[in-house]
Amino acid sequence: NEYGLPPQNNNHTLAIGVPNPKGGKLTIPQLEDQLYLYKLETLNLTDACRELSDQLEETEEKLESVQAQATFRIHALEAELQDGNVGLKSLVKMTSTEMDGRLDALRALGKTATIQADKLKRRDHELQNVEQQLRRTRRDIKTLKRENAKVLEEKNYLKERLNEVESVRGELEE
Repeated sequence: NEYGLPPQNNNHTLAIGVPNPKGGKLTIPQLEDQLYLYKLETLNLTDACRELSDQLEETEEKLESVQAQATFRIHALEAELQDGNVGLKSLVKMTSTEMDGRLDALRALGKTATIQADKLKRRDHELQNVEQQLRRTRRDIKTLKRENAKVLEEKNYLKERLNEVESVRGELEE
């Protein structure tokens, strides 16, 4: 024939110019299978990106909630400490019996403040963990987007090659 290809009775076994990863050239059905697999992989990557994006939004909402709770608790503790400070100044003016009762109340308040501070430290640690997870999720999304772009490039290349092959096949059939 005019293209220098060996005569073939079956166009499905015709090797085309796309290299086969195992060596040799791909046939049209093999190229169509490769294209189908790339389409599936692209859909899977798109779904994975969507799921990671949803996880990212959920993590950001949790992060905002934890930050709001921590801020509220910090303000409440600061108010309690301020009240305790004002109370200490007035203790100086009280009699010793009144002071004993007030000191017990302040000790209890101090214990409560210590417990609350420990809880805040734990919340802060949780917040840091959520922020780390958020950074990892963002990094994963970027990686998936890069992989998706590579798959799309390869898909477009394979489509072009398939069109070329179909054109050559059409010319050969004529």
